[in-house]
Amino acid sequence: MLQSSTLSPRPATLTVAKRPGLGDATSLQSAIDKLPPDGGVVIVGEGRFSVPATIDIPAKPIAIIGSGPSTILDLGTNTVPMFKIVDGSKRYVFEGFSAEAADLAGQTLFAFDTPLVIGTLRSEFCVRNVWAETTGAQFDKIFEKLGGSDQIPKVISDCRLRARATGIAIDALSGFEFVGGVLEGSIPSGGGIPLKGTGVTLVLSGTASITGDFVNSTFAMESSATMTFLAGTMTGCLFVAASGTTITSLVHLIAGSGSRKFIGCTFQALAATVERGLLSSGTGTRLEVIGCDFAGPFTMEGVKTAGTGEIYVGNRGFKVTEFSTADANRYDSNEGFAASTIIGPDSLVDGVRRKSVSGGATVDALVEVFTHTNQKGVIGVGTIKNTHGTNSLTVRETAEDFFGTTATLDTPVAGGGTSFFILDPTVTIGTARPPYKSYKVEVRSTVPATPATYDLQHATHGAE
Repeated sequence: MLQSSTLSPRPATLTVAKRPGLGDATSLQSAIDKLPPDGGVVIVGEGRFSVPATIDIPAKPIAIIGSGPSTILDLGTNTVPMFKIVDGSKRYVFEGFSAEAADLAGQTLFAFDTPLVIGTLRSEFCVRNVWAETTGAQFDKIFEKLGGSDQIPKVISDCRLRARATGIAIDALSGFEFVGGVLEGSIPSGGGIPLKGTGVTLVLSGTASITGDFVNSTFAMESSATMTFLAGTMTGCLFVAASGTTITSLVHLIAGSGSRKFIGCTFQALAATVERGLLSSGTGTRLEVIGCDFAGPFTMEGVKTAGTGEIYVGNRGFKVTEFSTADANRYDSNEGFAASTIIGPDSLVDGVRRKSVSGGATVDALVEVFTHTNQKGVIGVGTIKNTHGTNSLTVRETAEDFFGTTATLDTPVAGGGTSFFILDPTVTIGTARPPYKSYKVEVRSTVPATPATYDLQHATHGAE
């Protein structure tokens, strides 16, 4: 229950009752209109209260307190918002009531004329223990056009709010914090200010675009729901597809977004048909996936990525497929990794960096194939195979040792499928002595204007 001192030392308190004479008003709007300029508390009794028009919340601090689920505010078939906040500079609290509509377009539970701003009094928007989930009596939108300063608390706690089947849970919303409860619907825009959530269940029945930090929360996918995670940290969260659902990826990570982390999360398909848990479709952002469980079962893999510089450590059920531009990713101590497909020439697997070239071609000048460095010493082995029928190629190895010496070694490799071991531990590179701090491989045509082709495979432990 709201403490009266949170609004003013002695706030005005009015009651709304079904029967005339038992309270100060019989409608919520009339009680709100009677409040003094410095606002107050409106207590709504038990019963079903018809809402024939939008309830305007004026520019004064107001708390609307129901008597629990038996206080029912019924919008009927009116295709308007139930509540509209006309000024965003005050403190507004909604607590302890049920809300019903008629599953019609245009029916919104909370709408806002202006974003919340920091006013002369403490600005705040809180919704606690509000229920709007009755089948056949749901809203088209739950929250619409709420934004504003991230310094203003905007907390939704222990509510059960479900939009209609094609409805929207959050539209143009930013800076909200969800604590417990359930929120269901599409989330087409996460807003510029990240969302937050602790112990909340988000049931996604359509497109979801989310920015923010969530802890111990559940993201449940229904039908063909898609969730795009733009930026933030997910800690201990569950991503799950409902029974009978067919989904390509539980979570989609697009290119060009902010830093994203998944820590101790679970990706689960239950009886649904899901190809994978995570899809990272591009480069340009930082991604870390640490200690997660890709429980599936998935029809393809746990993760599919085209990203670069991503980090995956200590995950379970972790089969990954790199594709397209994937490169320079790091995979350490992941269970279930053996069947993975790694195409990135500089991706690192359990401390081993592999360079792979297929169908390379030489020119007259030296061309660098790779350089691997390690301040503790480069350890590795590799093979280059001349795949040209007749033309030879020259391999130049350049090494820098820990004595400060840099030296090179040129080795011709004849055509016709001849192979040459690179970083051969039995051969020193010029005057440099192993272990080497840096190791570089370059190739060129041995005879000018007679190019050769080659394949190369090389693995280095702990290379940078």
